[in-house]
Amino acid sequence: MRCDSNRPDRDRLIMTHDELLAKLWILPVNVTELQHGAKAVQALRAVVELHKSYPYTNYRGEQLHFCNHCMDDEINNTDYPCLTIQAIEKELM
Repeated sequence: MRCDSNRPDRDRLIMTHDELLAKLWILPVNVTELQHGAKAVQALRAVVELHKSYPYTNYRGEQLHFCNHCMDDEINNTDYPCLTIQAIEKELM
C-alpha cells in the first residue's frame, strides 16, 4: 500500500484534492494572511508528523529507516524519506 492509495479512512475526507489545494492558496475574507499562513504551516506539520521516520533493525543488524505512514507491513516498506517528505524538502530548499 502506498501513501496515495485508497485507505480505509478515505470516506472521512470532506474535500477533494483540488478543493484542498485551492483552500491552501485562497485567502478567506475573514482571515488575515498571517493566520492563513499559520494554518498552512500547521497542516504541513501534520503531514510531516504522519510521515516520520521509523527506525528498523533488519536480520543482519543493519539500522534502516522507513516512513511510518507509508509502510504497510514488514515486507513492503517505503524507505525514508518517502516521496511525500522528499517533495516537502524540495519545496523548502
